[in-house]
Amino acid sequence: MSKPSQSPRAIANRIVTHVTEVSIGLSPEEEPRKGEPLSPSAVRNAGSRLAERYARVATMMELLERHGFVLRAGKDAVICTSTEMEAGETKRLLLGAGFADREFQIVLEYTRGWGML
Repeated sequence: MSKPSQSPRAIANRIVTHVTEVSIGLSPEEEPRKGEPLSPSAVRNAGSRLAERYARVATMMELLERHGFVLRAGKDAVICTSTEMEAGETKRLLLGAGFADREFQIVLEYTRGWGML
């Protein structure tokens, strides 16, 4: 009895894999700049923006984690990695949840069984 043949797509899925990495910056877009005059109210406002940013980052992390992403700390960012969800699908998920594309960066890397593509 012969083995059933596998489709070319099934074979390709074993040979070529992908890693989707989402980088979510922790800093708000506007921060006090070095050398600028600074007031207590400006520091309070910056603190409020930072708290809002961290809350949005946590919400993005929860969403991605529910979709199988692994989370880790990076330098001034949260790095979320998946081998299941591709970049386009990930971007649609985040945009559909109300996040702006300037709030995250997505990198998709393909690999094959014998090295990088």
